[in-house]
Amino acid sequence: RLLLAQETPTRGEIRIDERVVNELFDLYKRTDFEDMETSLLSLEPKIPEYRKLMAGLAHYRELAKLQQVKLPKGAARLKKGSSGESVAKLAKRLSQEGYYEGPATSRYDDGLVAAVTLYQDTHQLKQTGAMDRATLRSMNRTFETRSKQVALGLQRHRESELHQGEWRFGEDTYRIRVNIPAFEATFYKE
Repeated sequence: RLLLAQETPTRGEIRIDERVVNELFDLYKRTDFEDMETSLLSLEPKIPEYRKLMAGLAHYRELAKLQQVKLPKGAARLKKGSSGESVAKLAKRLSQEGYYEGPATSRYDDGLVAAVTLYQDTHQLKQTGAMDRATLRSMNRTFETRSKQVALGLQRHRESELHQGEWRFGEDTYRIRVNIPAFEATFYKE
């Protein structure tokens, strides 16, 4: 049984905000039960990142089926000019995720520097092109964990008021996405 927020729940009951109840009822009234696919697609957030995140989730779920290359602790000291088995593992690890497309190598060359820099940029790490502890920790995070992170991001987009209508906060076609940890703001028009 669902209760409004001001009521006190007992065992087995869930407290729910009145606004949520009204929104759920409105959603029920708008749902075309004869064409569920279209009805479900209409619930998808209309923000630019959502489809990319869906593709990212599918990508990481596929990667989770693979045997992920785990880098040793010593890989945190690798840099341009390094060579050996750890460099070969780094190249293989970066190629698993699609950051490195060069030949299998055991030499930390310009191609690996570019791949590590791209990885660092994508994962909001300091972009040095050299390995460090933060980059190593990030690369050793499992693909399954990454897929859970992306799924959580998708859930947050769906739960956000930003997805409620194409332009939820008026007719202006502007939107700002603020990434606090990276100290970045991205502005969107239309």
